[in-house]
Amino acid sequence: IMPLANNTNFFEFIKNEAYKVENLQFIPGVPFSEVENYYRNAKIFINTSLSEGFPNSFNQAMNFSTPLLSLNINPDDFINKNQVGIYCHNNFNKLKENLERLLNDQELWKKFSENAYKFVYNKMNIEKAIRKWKKIFLYFYDKKKKKSLNLLLNLKSL
Repeated sequence: IMPLANNTNFFEFIKNEAYKVENLQFIPGVPFSEVENYYRNAKIFINTSLSEGFPNSFNQAMNFSTPLLSLNINPDDFINKNQVGIYCHNNFNKLKENLERLLNDQELWKKFSENAYKFVYNKMNIEKAIRKWKKIFLYFYDKKKKKSLNLLLNLKSL
C-alpha cells in the first residue's frame, strides 16, 4: 500500500516496479477508515519510509499482532528494545534477508507477533490512558478545590 504523496515520478516508478514482481500486489493508497482489514490480514508490516517520527502505522499493525520489519525507521531503538520485529539499519539486503527469515521461522514470527500485540495493549491502550488522565485531572481538581477552600476560610477569619 503506497499513498500518492508528493513525488508523482517516484510513485509511478515504484508502481511500475511493483507490477513486475509476480507475488506482489500494489495498492495505490487506502483511506484510513478501510486500512484496518489490510493490517488484520497481514503476516508482516514492512515499512520502507525514509523518515518518520513514530509511525501510527506501527501501532495499527501491532494492534493486529503483526510484526514490524523496518528498513529505515526505528525511533529510540523501539523495535529492538520491545522485540516487536526487525530493524534493518537502512540496508535493503538485510530487509530481504529478514523478510525471508520471518516468513520461514515460525517461532521468531510468533514471538514478535505476541510482543507487538502486548506492547500495544499495555502501552497504547486507550482505556488505560483514560484512567491515567482521569487520575491526573482529579488530582489537580482536588488540589484547586482545597486551595479555594483554604482561601475562603482565610477570608472569613479576617
